[in-house]
This record gives sequence, structure tokens and C-alpha cells, in this order.
Amino acid sequence: MPNSYNPDFMQLAEELQIEILESYVPDSRLHAILNNPVTEGIDEG
Repeated sequence: MPNSYNPDFMQLAEELQIEILESYVPDSRLHAILNNPVTEGIDEG
């Protein structure tokens, strides 16, 4: 999945009622967790 914002994809996701959690603040804790799931211990595998 690309790391860039795609407004068409986001619009489709909203229409399909898909919830997406994302962060645009690189220095935030949330951004670190979302972009480094293995290191942060939240990976599902």
C-alpha cells in the first residue's frame, strides 16, 4: 500500500464505510505506531 494520500481512494473508503486510521504528523507517537507496527509491537502476525 503506498504511503501517499489518495483522495479518490479515501472517498471510496468513506462510501463503503471503511474506517482508516492514518497520521500526517511524522513526529507523533501515533505516526510511529502506525508506520512501524513490528517495532511498536502491534503487528498481527
